[in-house]
Amino acid sequence: MTITAVIAVKGRTPLLKQTIRRLFGRNMVQNVVCVGDKGLDQAVCESLGCQYVVHPNFPLGLKWNAGFAFAGREIDPDAFLFVGSSDWISDNWTRTAGGYLQHADMAGKTDMHLVDVGKPLEYGQANDIRACYWPGYTDNERKGETIGLGRMIGRDMMRKMKYKPFNEHQNASLDYAMYNHILSHSGKIVSITDDSMRSVSPDRSK
Repeated sequence: MTITAVIAVKGRTPLLKQTIRRLFGRNMVQNVVCVGDKGLDQAVCESLGCQYVVHPNFPLGLKWNAGFAFAGREIDPDAFLFVGSSDWISDNWTRTAGGYLQHADMAGKTDMHLVDVGKPLEYGQANDIRACYWPGYTDNERKGETIGLGRMIGRDMMRKMKYKPFNEHQNASLDYAMYNHILSHSGKIVSITDDSMRSVSPDRSK
């Protein structure tokens, strides 16, 4: 299976570098398409082997769609991986989620971890690190919905959506918009509960 990851980028350079290196080195991703402004982001992404789409940052839906459209038009992979610039997934993620795409249009996990790396509490001490686990949507109408991080979408569904999984005028609730857009195209979605697949979204306090 050929996999292309699409990332909307804006700053966060140290984390972005690690995210891209993990995708190529540990997640069996053949291509990474980054979307963002000209300048440092573009230079960093291209230096790490990514293809880069120059696009305004807002609306975010339009920005993300530009990346997916480029990936579909220029690369045409079997599957598209949706990740943010600081989203890290376990080594087995694409292999396991990709397996579900043999019988589904999108597959993703229902939970995730969050890690915040702050400044050292005092000079010479280790960084202040806080971590938490989010079980996902468990008690409302979105119960069982896949989180956005790490969603994999098959080629046929992306073609049905004309490589536009998002509302182009939207700046928020993009995960929910993608989910409903796939359902509106009669897509089959698998919510994975396999504990061997793990994800984390780290952040560094300024």
